[in-house]
Parts: sequence; structure tokens; C-alpha cells
Amino acid sequence: MAASQRTNPNLTRFFSTSPVPLISTTLDRALRSLGITQLHLKPGSPEQAYVVSISFKTLDKRGQELSGRITVAPSVLPEEGGMEGVEGWDVVLWKRVGEPMELKRLWTGVMSFCAAIVFAKIGRA
Repeated sequence: MAASQRTNPNLTRFFSTSPVPLISTTLDRALRSLGITQLHLKPGSPEQAYVVSISFKTLDKRGQELSGRITVAPSVLPEEGGMEGVEGWDVVLWKRVGEPMELKRLWTGVMSFCAAIVFAKIGRA
């Protein structure tokens, strides 16, 4: 399955100008506050497009497996609203296994916890 089919980045993505350690710590706390205990934080390497990747695995409300990863990658804010050229980090949730609506519920919980580090929501989210 192509990466573009695993998630809709317009719905599971935000842009942040916060330092990477703060972003990764906040994401870790957000996921743990939602009851996700199977987390694996992995720093990126020079060959990879991301700086940090947080893999997770849990069960959704129906008891089905829900797993994926959240990546933090360098980015520049698109030219919208007069804020072009702002450098920061793209934070994207990628689905591995699970119901898309359950994934969206999870992302909504993460977004509410991470409101302080969100500089801009990208897309329609």
C-alpha cells in the first residue's frame, strides 16, 4: 500500500515551530494520556526524511488493533495567510492498522493535548 493511501495528511497533520524535544515530549505525554502505553520513540538518521518517529500500538473502542506512527520532519509553512517562509516541523500521523474513524478520534485527542505547540493546522483539519 502506498504511503499516500495510509493516511490523509490534510486530516492528521500540523505545523510547529517549537523545538523538537518539546514536540516529542508533548506527543509522548498526549499518547500516554490517551491510554497508549506501547510506544517506541526513534530518532531519525541522515538518510531519513524525518527527525523523530513515534510508533504506537493500542486497541480502539471496539477492541480492534490500532497502530501507526507520528513523524516530525523539517518543513516550511506553505504560502498562505501572509506567513510564507516560516521554518519549522511537519507533524504527521501515519496509519498502519486500524479503522480510519478511530484513527481520527485518536488524532483529535492528540491535537487537544498539543494545542500549545501547534503553530498552524495544515489542510482542512
